[in-house]
Amino acid sequence: MKKTKKTQREPFEPLKKFCALTLKKHSKEIKAIWLLATENLEKEKDFSVVILIDYRKISPARKKSLKKDVANAEKIIEKKYKIDLHSGFYDLEKYFEKIMTNDTEMFNEILHSIPLYDPTNFFTPLKILARRGRILGTKEATFRLIDSVKEHFKSIHDFKLEVLDEIYSSVIDAGQAALLAANYSIPVQKHLAKHLKRCFVSKGILEKEYAKWAEEIVSTFKGFEHGMIKDISGQQIDDLVVKGTRFIKRMDDLVREYERKRS
Repeated sequence: MKKTKKTQREPFEPLKKFCALTLKKHSKEIKAIWLLATENLEKEKDFSVVILIDYRKISPARKKSLKKDVANAEKIIEKKYKIDLHSGFYDLEKYFEKIMTNDTEMFNEILHSIPLYDPTNFFTPLKILARRGRILGTKEATFRLIDSVKEHFKSIHDFKLEVLDEIYSSVIDAGQAALLAANYSIPVQKHLAKHLKRCFVSKGILEKEYAKWAEEIVSTFKGFEHGMIKDISGQQIDDLVVKGTRFIKRMDDLVREYERKRS
């Protein structure tokens, strides 16, 4: 008698079933569910899942019921699929506080996790930001990120390139915005400094160091991107962050000046 070939289980099947069981009664309280990823998901028999909950909107009794139902769902899945499943819980408010304070451990966890349930698109954008290394926003956050790079990713070329890309893109956007506000055409990125000199510096509107900084940031990024600059130190990146931050602030002042003149 010919033996029937055993169908291989889809790696996410047990986790999808677990989410379905958990969300059946608690879809309103649960904001997201993600898997702490492992190296070989197909062969893995031990899974850790994180559940994000808005505790402000549920009573203590409902909280107790939720955790009980999650534990029951774990047992059902473990028995059916012969795996070990562990669930942890994050409070939405406390989790958001960690994100806002640029908690590097939190972003590292996000980077190595797989979203299983994310109806409001809360978790996925954070994962994209963490993967691209673009958790900058404010000057203070920028310096914290650079410090994190020095400590954890000091020798990683690609991460340095992404930080330079963020500085470069921000400076280009700010410089083009100022030229546009003054009714000049937007130049290509490599000619930004030249146009700043011609349109602003030569007329006494802008201090010459800002055009110089823009030229330095553009040439450094392009040189590092194309391999003409083999490496760049953390101190050099810090210096470019400071110059880039001051440049963006000065371009913002120019834009506001032109807006006031038009109003």
